Amino acid sequence: MMIRKITCAALLMLVGFMGVGQPVIDTAAVHAYFSMQQEQIGFNGVVRITRRDRVLYEMAYGLASHELGTPMKTTDVFRIASISKPFTAILTLLACKEGLLREDDSIGRFYPQFTDPVWQGITIRQLLTHQSGIPHNEGIADYWREKAFLPLDRERCLSELFAMELLFAPGENSHYSSPGYFLLADILEQVYNQSYAALVSEKITAPLSMGSTGVYDGRTIVPGMVTGYHQIGNRLIAAPYRDPSLMKGSGNLYTSAADLADWLFSLGNGRWPEDVVSKLFEVESTVPMANADRYGYGFYYRQGADHQKAAWYHGGGTFGCSAIAVWYPEDQASIVVLSNVSVLPVNRLWVDLEGILSGFVPDMPRQYSNIQLTDSALNRLAGTYAAQGAELSVIAHQGQLYAKLGANPPFELKATGTMTFFGPKAGVRITFRTGPLGNITGLIAERDGKPLTFERK
Repeated sequence: MMIRKITCAALLMLVGFMGVGQPVIDTAAVHAYFSMQQEQIGFNGVVRITRRDRVLYEMAYGLASHELGTPMKTTDVFRIASISKPFTAILTLLACKEGLLREDDSIGRFYPQFTDPVWQGITIRQLLTHQSGIPHNEGIADYWREKAFLPLDRERCLSELFAMELLFAPGENSHYSSPGYFLLADILEQVYNQSYAALVSEKITAPLSMGSTGVYDGRTIVPGMVTGYHQIGNRLIAAPYRDPSLMKGSGNLYTSAADLADWLFSLGNGRWPEDVVSKLFEVESTVPMANADRYGYGFYYRQGADHQKAAWYHGGGTFGCSAIAVWYPEDQASIVVLSNVSVLPVNRLWVDLEGILSGFVPDMPRQYSNIQLTDSALNRLAGTYAAQGAELSVIAHQGQLYAKLGANPPFELKATGTMTFFGPKAGVRITFRTGPLGNITGLIAERDGKPLTFERK
């Protein structure tokens, strides 16, 4: 483990961070947790905890560059992918405040060249709250095979977006959509007659002195930016290139942990108009979305329960990036986790860290010995398993077992017994089930204490 900087200031304030009367943070548990996560799932990055304008905890793990052996620093800069959306949301609400937009404006006002009446009826509010019916990126034809990697101009981006078929009539349901936030950023450029990058700078980063935050264009060298990596199975590779042209407003920002924490704090310190912040933190989605949580204007909302306090948050992930930003309005506190490794379970890291802060120490990740099984034993387990519309592929390859859920990357399974396995990268325990004749009939996958039964196809 490599830790470049650890700052533990005013730890007693953590009593108020997650609730009066809770024990002070167990620093050793936090160190043990992230040290093991670095070893088990390859966590590289920065963790920062703040309350109001005070840093309570800050540490950097791993390497900013594996090629150069450069240790991570707490000041390093990361791409934050979909955490860009809250920035676009507040810019949109500011435009409404200034009279340049109305939430009920239809996008037909800005795109008269696209004449589909259903598309034209989509409103600004529906784009903000993921109720437009516009698909996510996979709805773009050949997105992951071609379009995600091409430097497309604005007209080509718009034609790709408007060629998609809506998932439902606008306003009838909720479905997460990055292309919807591309359209918001494009509309902002039209009403202000400025680029999205210039708006982010003028309205947010310059006033808040966020010198490590900006718009990533794929060409400009960004001082302090870490090198991105991607996990495939048990290997770390250089992150594949993904062009930011179709990610405008939805996933093209970069920042540091300090800048992101400062921005979160600005949402509670009176920096923005009260009605703008109030609107930003309204729950709008008609149905639960990620993690059974609902969506507001650029943020997910998690209701408080048990030892967890109510929180607004957003995660972000793309090649070379796993990130989450959490804001607790009641305590004026935040948690920021930024990593330069893709497909890390940042929501689980957040919940576990939150548990440590609250005195409810989670099950710590453990070292698992990888029992060597014969090829015939592994091949017996390989196959496709189905549960609730999801498919889990189990693959035997060169004396090792891997699991792959849907279109997600495969992850390694370590044998803890002849029928029991642990996937450290995904934090999942898998137990294979047999029938009366000893044949493999299915498996139980357990993660975060929640089991899911899969039947073999």
